[in-house]
Amino acid sequence: MARPRCSKIWAFIAAATFLIFIIAITTLSLTIFNPKQPNFTVQVAGLENFHFNWTLPYNITLHNTLKAVVTVDNPNYVGLEYWNSKVYLHYRGDVIAEAPMDHKLIPARSKVNGTMEIEVYTDKLISNPSFWGDLSTGWLNLTSTETLHGKIIVMKILKMHATVSNMCNIPIFMRTQEIKLTRKSRIRL
Repeated sequence: MARPRCSKIWAFIAAATFLIFIIAITTLSLTIFNPKQPNFTVQVAGLENFHFNWTLPYNITLHNTLKAVVTVDNPNYVGLEYWNSKVYLHYRGDVIAEAPMDHKLIPARSKVNGTMEIEVYTDKLISNPSFWGDLSTGWLNLTSTETLHGKIIVMKILKMHATVSNMCNIPIFMRTQEIKLTRKSRIRL
């Protein structure tokens, strides 16, 4: 007689444990594992290494380096550690700037500052046939691309290799210097 009652209690305990596990996984997937877009803030600190070379008839070489401070505000419960990478800035298909990104750890729910040197190829921008027309309308449409190879760190316990791809559309209204940034990110595990 005690046997059926004992098995009912164990069945109830197993069902309750399974229900609590399902509720915990659902809650975690809707809160912790639901990725949010990190906020990037770039502040240009200064201009360095300004090189200008002009040879006849139309060969102009103009390179400069911008120093910038990049602030990453990570609202996620997941951290990211990435290895050396590069950010490219495109104008109508031409690479007009590139910046190396050194090894860095961005912890979960934190704000991290870093410096970056952006090598700008101004001659490529000026020599693009569409540049002067876009400049006369007042709009420059730039695109930024980067691919970060690294690992995702979940609660300092689980570490998985990942590739994060970012693409930003950067339309700049020259008269007011207004920038409306739209970003698309994709994470592959």
